[in-house]
Amino acid sequence: MRNSGLKPAFSDLLITTLLTALLLPVYLFSPVSNPADTHYEMLVSHQLLRHGNVDLREYFQDPEAMASYPGFSRMTSQTLPYHVEQDEGGRILYTYPHGSAVLAIPFVAICEAFGLSPVTADGNYDPAAHERMGQILAALLMTTAMLLLYAAGRCYLSPGRVLFLVGSIALGSAVWSTAADAPWTQTWGVFLLSGAFLAVARADKVNRAPSPIFMALLFVAMCFVRPTFFLSGFPIFLMLAYRFPRKLPMLIICCIITGLLLVWFYVHFDLMPVKERHQVGFEFDLTHVIYSAFLHTVSMSRGLIPTTPIVVFCLWLLFHGGRPAFRHPLVLAGLASLGLHIAMLANWTFTGGQCFGSRLTLDVVIWLPMIGCIGWAKALEQQRRIGRADCVAAAALAAAGMFIHSQGALRNETLFWTSWPVDAHKNQERIWSFRYPQWAAGLIHDAPSIRAPFVFDGFAMMSNTSNTYNQMIFGRGWGDIEADFRWSVQDRSYLHFNLRELQDIQLEMTMGAYLDPPRVAQQRVRFYLNGRKAGESVIKDTGLREIYLDLSRNDLARLNTLTLIFPDAAKPPPAGEVIDDRMLGIKLHRTAVHSVTRTR
Repeated sequence: MRNSGLKPAFSDLLITTLLTALLLPVYLFSPVSNPADTHYEMLVSHQLLRHGNVDLREYFQDPEAMASYPGFSRMTSQTLPYHVEQDEGGRILYTYPHGSAVLAIPFVAICEAFGLSPVTADGNYDPAAHERMGQILAALLMTTAMLLLYAAGRCYLSPGRVLFLVGSIALGSAVWSTAADAPWTQTWGVFLLSGAFLAVARADKVNRAPSPIFMALLFVAMCFVRPTFFLSGFPIFLMLAYRFPRKLPMLIICCIITGLLLVWFYVHFDLMPVKERHQVGFEFDLTHVIYSAFLHTVSMSRGLIPTTPIVVFCLWLLFHGGRPAFRHPLVLAGLASLGLHIAMLANWTFTGGQCFGSRLTLDVVIWLPMIGCIGWAKALEQQRRIGRADCVAAAALAAAGMFIHSQGALRNETLFWTSWPVDAHKNQERIWSFRYPQWAAGLIHDAPSIRAPFVFDGFAMMSNTSNTYNQMIFGRGWGDIEADFRWSVQDRSYLHFNLRELQDIQLEMTMGAYLDPPRVAQQRVRFYLNGRKAGESVIKDTGLREIYLDLSRNDLARLNTLTLIFPDAAKPPPAGEVIDDRMLGIKLHRTAVHSVTRTR
């Protein structure tokens, strides 16, 4: 790389300013947001800030308000969203690690000072405000993490080379498509690990140990927000013990003290033991291990290498640096962390659920620029050139990663892919598809050749009599399957369908009504397509009937939501000791989509 003529300090200032100006808006305004497991996280922050406890019971007292809360997948049997659980004492607790919520308290305090809060004026949870707060926090954390990573890389390599590696990770990995759209535990972990990299790299450069107190706080905080970050923190701890043995006793003491503070938090708020859902089993099965290891490394939709191709260049740089690169303590720590993570994931086939790409390997993605920087620096020390063909290949890998993750950050179809036509978590053969990987969902509109079961993960596939659309699924507000129909169980329910091509269509629905005269003499059904009123019907008898909606291509999109509102929905009367809390409106038997040229 040619010398730009700029002084290093000015060059670094210019690059960090440009990185901030680029990454923060990109992260902040990328339209696809998937809060998923992070819902209610900052509600815990609010509760700690305002009331000094983690009990969310007061926000789950109003059934009408709770109907709009995220996380209800089966309304007939589920009384709380999957994010929270009720303990024996009646408290309602967030079931994921509380570290992220604790660290977010200052951010929540600032937001509330400016009028943005996860709680409404009447004391109910506000999912929309919570999601917006999460987007802002995640964007700030990831932008800062990339700046810290750049500063750490500069301890070994020139500005332009570090910028290339950091930029490739910032926009060509799940850092953009996943970590920057919601404050996942990985989001916080990547931020904290970047801070650890900077402290260790500067200590390596000046040959002086970093502050034991600061490092202990980072180690404990990483484990607090996501226990699996222990697999990154412990190799760094060993590296510091090797490089600065005289500081080891103080580092151990500081880790013990901060660890005791963590134990105090769990004991004080009675959060022990750790929820079973966060425990990972390690029963050895060779077939299982091989399958999982391949899944998390080479799957087209969940593998680290296909979804983050810059991995190949970073590892090539390491080999190009030769033995001196492999002997570097930070590289050894990184390789140990990578190996430990793969070993853990090889005993855990969970694919990352309703996320984009290789979220579960985010813990190790952040190591790649550091490994690449050290490998590149050692190659230059040995006068091993990076040829023009190597640079072209590296640029192609970086561009491929940026393209893949731009799909996850900019196209809602990639999020819809996780549940259509079958749930990707429960039907893991989908993650091996070369024809229809997740990142291609916004580009390929033909239905993939996958046989879909009738029911999956709380949703149901609907029948169709034409090939006009890909598939339709039940969204929120529907009960479990009963024979060949489903009841609507709220005052509004949702249907989602994905069109292959935009054209005028006719939607046919076969339904019956819940009636209980004279208390419920009729059922009015109001239809809204993508937020616009599309029709209304009144059902006054219990027999099945067909309802037709003519929908204009001007009101349709590739992904569509049909909202059904039931003003007359009512709870059935008690049958002995059995109390049915469902708000019944209609029972839907089938749907079909026709082009307008077809007759009834």
